Amino acid sequence: MSQVTNIILIVSNIESDETINQINSFDYDTKVAFKLVGISNSQLPKGWYGGDKYFEATVLIGAFNYLPLDKFIIHLKENVNYEDKFLVQLIVKEEHDERFKIIYIFD
Repeated sequence: MSQVTNIILIVSNIESDETINQINSFDYDTKVAFKLVGISNSQLPKGWYGGDKYFEATVLIGAFNYLPLDKFIIHLKENVNYEDKFLVQLIVKEEHDERFKIIYIFD
């Protein structure tokens, strides 16, 4: 049985690889390391998404089993150093949700 949480995390284009590493340092007691992958990751085909231009935003995606969303939000607030924290948006759809919700990490 599973309890899947789908995540789309949007951060400023000026965020460094270190910021992404800090985001991915979230640990929630699973056998698999937490990892959000950027849509522009070099392991993905360039421009794999639709449209005739390249994305002009830093978008990270992932799907996780039994993710403690409240703890992940605290991690994003307290353990990550952003260049522009007010641009951080978390878009989430949990197992039984009918649609995604947007969570602004900082007001």
